[in-house]
Amino acid sequence: MNLVLIIAVASLSYYVKWILDEKHILEIELAHCSRTCMKNTSVKEIELVFRIFALTMVSEIVTLKGQYHPELPSILNFDLKSLDMETFTAGIAVDLISLPMRIEELATSHLTEESLERASESLDRFGVVLLQSIIPLDVCKRAAADIAEQIKDPKVTFGNIMESEFRHDYPLEIGNNATDAIFTTTMTFIDKIITRQLGNHASVVEYSSLVSLPGAGQQGVHPDTNMKSAEDFRGVNKMISVFVSLADVDVDMAALDVWPGTHTHVHLLPSEQHELLVSAPAVRLKIPAGTAVLMDSRTFHRGSSNNSTKPRPVQYFSFAEDTDGKAAPDGATYSMRDEYWLEKPKRGSIRVDQWKKSFGM
Repeated sequence: MNLVLIIAVASLSYYVKWILDEKHILEIELAHCSRTCMKNTSVKEIELVFRIFALTMVSEIVTLKGQYHPELPSILNFDLKSLDMETFTAGIAVDLISLPMRIEELATSHLTEESLERASESLDRFGVVLLQSIIPLDVCKRAAADIAEQIKDPKVTFGNIMESEFRHDYPLEIGNNATDAIFTTTMTFIDKIITRQLGNHASVVEYSSLVSLPGAGQQGVHPDTNMKSAEDFRGVNKMISVFVSLADVDVDMAALDVWPGTHTHVHLLPSEQHELLVSAPAVRLKIPAGTAVLMDSRTFHRGSSNNSTKPRPVQYFSFAEDTDGKAAPDGATYSMRDEYWLEKPKRGSIRVDQWKKSFGM
């Protein structure tokens, strides 16, 4: 598919949203059309396009730092301040890391073998993949309202999270119809993706909600699992987190920023090279309600600031490998109610297949 056509369709979807802001269904259909245009564009092709522009970016950084030709920045009128400016992009960048699903997949809540392979490949290469609009809007609204009520009268301790003054991480209980529906519907789509990524013996290590209120500050860029050495990539159990957006998210609503591809060697960059990460624009997840974001916990990300008048409600759950001899992921919040841990403090968790039985799956 011609890239110009892809960009044109993506631009059209946002133009129509501007004109018909309340036409939620139309917006989803146009966005789906844009992602369908990506269907014949492989993950490898997307990565090659990224590399074209990455070459320019890296060479510019080296030039701006004057490491080889100190006179070039002034000759070429490069802006040295640009290295310290944080930027983000949305729109087509979000579609590039989204799974282009067919109408029948959305209707049946089951992915084809081709889609399963592509989703798993995207996680391998980029550390993130989005399944847009897989949960009906009314189901999302019920869950968001229920979580808001629970936060007003909490029965358990809030989870530990960065920039927590206007962010509430509230562990959820099994048996709540509103939030159970989010989990069960999401799992019908992603169950086999999790198995491909983590094997048949993965465990549930987080089951919680996150509400970012108006006024929430921007978090620092971080991974949820830290890799401290090359050996950690083999010796630490892999973890996949799933964030389900319960409302439409605009760029000023504490949207999640992600840096695709940072779940690997970026962890081991010398501190003086961390500017490479800062200089790269984040992909800001401007997404519709009902979108599931699957993210390798090693991927660098952050919650942006909420400068809107609306909260951003999210329900999330995380799964980890359970391989003998490997260490538990370091850095995760492990936000889950105490009764769901097999051992305390939080040293054993329920296998995914047993967890699903608790939901009648």
